[in-house]
Amino acid sequence: MSISVDDTLRAEIAPKKRLRAAINLANPLLAQGTAEAPRGISIDLAAEIGRRLGVEVEYVAFNAAGKVVEALKSGECDVAFMASDPARASDFNFSPAYFLIEGAYLVGAPSALAQADDVDQASRRIAANKGTAYAQYLARALKSAELLAVDDAFATFRANEAEAVAGIRQALNSYAATHSDVWVLPGRFMEIHQVIALPVGRARAALFVEELIEELKSSGFVRASLDRSGHPDVLLAPPAAL
Repeated sequence: MSISVDDTLRAEIAPKKRLRAAINLANPLLAQGTAEAPRGISIDLAAEIGRRLGVEVEYVAFNAAGKVVEALKSGECDVAFMASDPARASDFNFSPAYFLIEGAYLVGAPSALAQADDVDQASRRIAANKGTAYAQYLARALKSAELLAVDDAFATFRANEAEAVAGIRQALNSYAATHSDVWVLPGRFMEIHQVIALPVGRARAALFVEELIEELKSSGFVRASLDRSGHPDVLLAPPAAL
């Protein structure tokens, strides 16, 4: 790596002398377990950053993506694991993506909708958990359907207030596996890039994390972590041009 680890870098990434990592337990691709004992790719990556820096890691768990974003923005945390989104670019520096996931739709079965491209129609309502990258994307991208950004998209759908739920394909598939009256539509409405985010203004720290992520992708670290956490179907992000 071109960035050497020294006290200046440690202070830039972890100003409290420990790395406070925001963990999103609402996304099972990023983290599993409990707030007291989290596990998964976010935890493995935070631990490796801490190991390289020689600092203790504190895992700060949240139950919603929006809370992770706010924790990093407010200074409660030093790094966060989230989806990159242009709406967040003014507040954060994003690392290259380390894995890719699909934004998909879940609908009632049977349904007149055959694929993801059919959902954006007038009079259709789509529920999505507020604060997520896919909710922000749909707020910009939908042309005809109405977006309902809510605390619990599945509850909104079950209350017949929405015809579809937008979410991460793996999470929707898990829900559909235990509910025979729904199915996940083929196709996707977006490709979600999972990244490490740091507050803006920490240029050297951002470069350190960028280079580290590329190294961990090429070495097999990221792939092995995803496999251990039960997600061998998740796509590793391609190399970034740094």
